[in-house]
Amino acid sequence: MTPTREHRLPPLRVATDALVPRPWGGGALRGYKGLGPDGAAGPGPFGECFEAAADPDDPEARAYASTVCTPEGTRHSLTELIAAAPDALLGAAVHARH
Repeated sequence: MTPTREHRLPPLRVATDALVPRPWGGGALRGYKGLGPDGAAGPGPFGECFEAAADPDDPEARAYASTVCTPEGTRHSLTELIAAAPDALLGAAVHARH
């Protein structure tokens, strides 16, 4: 699917709750991301944040795949969106290389 003037993808926003628990983590990332103590990311402690993870061949990226939100608030896995419309999301040249 290639976007045209008649068909454009809606603006997508990466969800802010892509926090990854790590033994060395704490609560700073939750505060930095503006998430409350009981956010969707879980209890923590968080030591990393995967802002754009969508590689289905990488175990960690698969486990913590990024979620994107449409303007209406619908959440989708970035991995699934790329699989469904790689040229539209990545561009044909990037898709051809990867």
